[in-house]
Amino acid sequence: MPMTDERLRPLPVSQQDKGRVPPNLSQNSTFDAISSHTRAEILGKDADISTLSQQVTSLAERIPKDGDIDADLRQELRDATQKLNLALETPGDTVQRIAYLPLQTTVVRMALELNVLHELVEAGIEGRSVDDLSRVTGAEAFLLARMLRYLAAIDVVKQLDHDQYAATSITMALDIPVLAAGVKHNYDFVCPIFMKLPEFLAKHDWKSPTETLDSPLQYTYNTKLGGYAWIAERNEMFTNFNIWMKGQRKGRADWLDFYDFEKEILAGYIDEPNGVLMVDVGGGMGYELTSLKKKFPQIKGRLILQDLKETVAQAVEAAAPPQAFEPMVHDFFQPQPVKGARIYYFRQVIQNWQDAKCLQIFRHTIAAMKKGYSRIIINEMVVPDIGAGVHQSNVDFTMMSCLSAMERTENDWHNLLGSVGLRVLNIWTLNDRTESIIEAVPQ
Repeated sequence: MPMTDERLRPLPVSQQDKGRVPPNLSQNSTFDAISSHTRAEILGKDADISTLSQQVTSLAERIPKDGDIDADLRQELRDATQKLNLALETPGDTVQRIAYLPLQTTVVRMALELNVLHELVEAGIEGRSVDDLSRVTGAEAFLLARMLRYLAAIDVVKQLDHDQYAATSITMALDIPVLAAGVKHNYDFVCPIFMKLPEFLAKHDWKSPTETLDSPLQYTYNTKLGGYAWIAERNEMFTNFNIWMKGQRKGRADWLDFYDFEKEILAGYIDEPNGVLMVDVGGGMGYELTSLKKKFPQIKGRLILQDLKETVAQAVEAAAPPQAFEPMVHDFFQPQPVKGARIYYFRQVIQNWQDAKCLQIFRHTIAAMKKGYSRIIINEMVVPDIGAGVHQSNVDFTMMSCLSAMERTENDWHNLLGSVGLRVLNIWTLNDRTESIIEAVPQ
């Protein structure tokens, strides 16, 4: 009996016409066009598979016999192999990869929620069966089989047999709590905003948002609250956010690795009763001060952590004894109560605000500084005008989506700081995967 499903009936001619591809842009002709010499002309050497293969081979020859690859060579190899991989893609491969990117984060988030990845790490090389994982997690075996099959396809896990799976290096990375928190934070909080970003920008004439309380975040969550206030009301999200603020640097250089703190700061510190060495303004969980104390255990001078009440409470609760910092509840839009500190430190604070709000923060800081002694240190991205890195661009779009804010170029930093009477002493940048150190003083 013939099927009579309404969905199988031919479309009216007018609707058919709407969906037609013009004759000169048919699927085959379009594919042929981008596969022809035009594609080669556009991509140039970037599509030269032979040249890219030689670059990868040349870099591979520099790998030490013990396999201990330094960070620079590791990144060069990653960049070169990625270019080669992209050059080997067909147009269809490219579209499939980009179109399904959100699914990767989705399935990984599901696996984290069910604790599947941790179970595989704990199982070691023998792995676990789907039925075992079903009993442990309470999830349906059929669903788990489909999840694990997908995760194996993207190398997050390894398939040993038809229903047996084991951990890979990616599994182990995702099982590190501070890194898992990053996936949870971005999927639960940030990704829904990204999904609404095209819609928001279309309604705003495709202009970058400039109002903190009229950002894609407010549009997505239908709220009048700012981003930090909104997330602070949601305990699990807030916890993941704070943990991720520590974990996002894992595997990347710390600012103390390339900034000579001893020479630039400690050498000029005046040791006096109640003297303050460093105020970490908006310092979150106190990780920066803890790290500083660990690197310089005999350090002199008070280390003060400032943030809002909820964050300071979490920081105090989470701090391992002996606590490296003095907690202080403070809103950086209010006058700075700590006077004459050697440094006022801002990590990933200024990036969260438009210039007018930043100037307010800096004016309060300048009023508390001791001229000729105090310094402002900003630990944030300095985006290059040409060749911005993926990490820098990821963070820039996150700032725009969640806070109507931005990452800044070197020229942006000079203009912003100069407009409030600050002079940039120096900018230290290790690479495009690490935040820079911007040192400034009153003019």
